[in-house]
Amino acid sequence: MDGSSKNWTDQIIVQDGLLSNSTDNYFADAIKIKLPACDGASQQGYRKSSISYKGESIFFKGHIITQSRLDDIEKNFGLFSNAT
Repeated sequence: MDGSSKNWTDQIIVQDGLLSNSTDNYFADAIKIKLPACDGASQQGYRKSSISYKGESIFFKGHIITQSRLDDIEKNFGLFSNAT
């Protein structure tokens, strides 16, 4: 089912690259957070007014969603205030 988060997993395994735990990766020991976004745009938009698409008003306020998720991570895990 395209566009569905129904089958998303709680964890992802990355074999290589910046997010991998490979010993060759300088960031292997870094904390990594999965913030899935089903729209493919990483929910970063912030438009003050709507746009019209096929007669419907669409708002792009994903930045607020992302900020709220990061605030929640800080509140519950202290991830950013405890950073070294």
